[in-house]
Amino acid sequence: MTLERKPKVFISYLRSDRSRVRELYSELCTAGFEPWFDEMNVLPGEDWYRVLSRAISESDFVLICLSKESVNAKGFVQRELRFALEIALERPSDIFIIPVKLEECEVPRSLWSYQSVELYEEYGLYRLISSIRAGIDRRASKHLALESRYNISNVRALLEDEISVEALRHLIYNVPKAREFLHDVYVSANKQELIDFVIKGGLQAGMLDGLLDVIRISEPDKYKAHQPYFRYSYEYQERAQDQMPLGNPYVVGNPIQPKNMEVFQGRFDIATSIISEIRRDTQRPSLLLYGRRRMGKTSALLNISNLIKDPTLINVYISGQSVKFHSDVTFCFYLVQAINEKLQEHSIDTSVFLKEGFLTQERYQNNPVLSLSEFFDECEALLEELRLYCLLCVDEYEEIDSHISTDQIHQPAEFVSRDLLLEFRDTLQHKPRITFLFAGTHFLRDLSKVDWSSIFINVKTLHVSFLSREDSILLLTQPVPEMRYEDPQLLDQIIYLTGCQPFLLQAVASELVSVLNLWGARTVNQDALDQAINKVITKHNTYFDFIWDKECSTSRHRQVLKRVMKSPKGVQQKLLGRYEIELRDLVRKEILKVEMGTVRVSMPILKFWLKQNQYILAH
Repeated sequence: MTLERKPKVFISYLRSDRSRVRELYSELCTAGFEPWFDEMNVLPGEDWYRVLSRAISESDFVLICLSKESVNAKGFVQRELRFALEIALERPSDIFIIPVKLEECEVPRSLWSYQSVELYEEYGLYRLISSIRAGIDRRASKHLALESRYNISNVRALLEDEISVEALRHLIYNVPKAREFLHDVYVSANKQELIDFVIKGGLQAGMLDGLLDVIRISEPDKYKAHQPYFRYSYEYQERAQDQMPLGNPYVVGNPIQPKNMEVFQGRFDIATSIISEIRRDTQRPSLLLYGRRRMGKTSALLNISNLIKDPTLINVYISGQSVKFHSDVTFCFYLVQAINEKLQEHSIDTSVFLKEGFLTQERYQNNPVLSLSEFFDECEALLEELRLYCLLCVDEYEEIDSHISTDQIHQPAEFVSRDLLLEFRDTLQHKPRITFLFAGTHFLRDLSKVDWSSIFINVKTLHVSFLSREDSILLLTQPVPEMRYEDPQLLDQIIYLTGCQPFLLQAVASELVSVLNLWGARTVNQDALDQAINKVITKHNTYFDFIWDKECSTSRHRQVLKRVMKSPKGVQQKLLGRYEIELRDLVRKEILKVEMGTVRVSMPILKFWLKQNQYILAH
């Protein structure tokens, strides 16, 4: 097939089924194929059998339309079938013959080896078109498959003329499937190499659609001017998708696992900051990933490897909430286990740890911190030999602080000691291949059991906050590209109401998918958005309760918040002078924000929640 030629599809049928075949012919045309239908393709006076034989031999696919009457009929249908079966012998690995059942009927014995499709079923047409497209992909080269769908010259022109190299790198980063291959080209590739990477690897990696969708959203005028898809291919893609329910990939309330990277957006600045600190030649600081609850800290930790895409980095994640890390004995043992497992995942020989007894719990019963220190010596030597780095991510580190014992007579099997933290500091200072990253909702200076700030003197804080507007739009549109918005202002409404808070964005998007599937629709309108907002407020009431009861820790905090939420345009900061401490606290917790001397709610959806809970105003 050349760049401009459409896949040819021969339709074999019995004349009594002609009316139903006409509908199929129309759908195949709409899908961007070139169907051969005798009513349309045979001219008066032509040699019927010769034309028919040539059409079958030149076709890319042959559809054998079956009905109760046709399976028992004799004549040209049987001749066509025999000729098609002969050609199929030359294409043993291709999808070529497709039995198409127009109604419930038996499949002839000669076609038993071919999977049939029930056109009369709900998704029958969709399965047929998908099968044809799969056949194209299987038999054609990568370029041939691309040519059947994308206007490659237009795609290249769009990337070369309209997108800067920096923007192109960022676009690739924002496409999860492209991000998997990013480390191969990202660091040193020039613009032309990046473009070749995108086009040549686009089909195999499934990244080209995602990249073009990002451009469609972020640069609509440039996208429209270059028309990267052949029109027939793009139009059918939309029609076929309309027949299927929307998938719902959004993750609400739980950390986003690496397998769900399509709904993980942003945090690129955090990734680049982490890698730059790890590679510093001078003394490296302790790293603190700070952010309020439901901002995506744990998701960032779990996906650091996918964010950084550095094959020399071993990322180890542990949660301070786990009982495994609430005493010196278990902490040291399970930390060693976690490091060992991660190294083995990277096919690294860790037999030296087994040989030295570091993988047995008995090793840590008497003096666990000393054993951990000796393990770090061996681990540093192994990492140095292999030129690797190990990033130890300690999530919810405040929980560790709550289990620290300050008694002089310390029970290592029951509590965590200050000595363990001192060992961490010593490792950080003298073992350049090992770095610690703590994550939590408090700064080191806020903790009470021990003075973390004096132990980890040099601390670099990485702030996990709201997403950018650009990343928020990607999160609302890219994971479910079939979900369309009737008006771009609806996206603006979501961004305004959520303030780009990651949890709320995921929640609204998830509810939108549910509402549209309930309606059997694809397009978000104002009614759908209103329903989704109401569902978020109702289903996730605990999140709003947490803000009201926990983040607003005193009645004075709540007085400030009520006053600001009740004001449509916000409150002048000078009018809240007597609440200076509470205002500063709520701004630090990112519940309120101050802009040009005016105090406003960071997430205006809180106002809707307050409206539904009017009883709060009476207290």
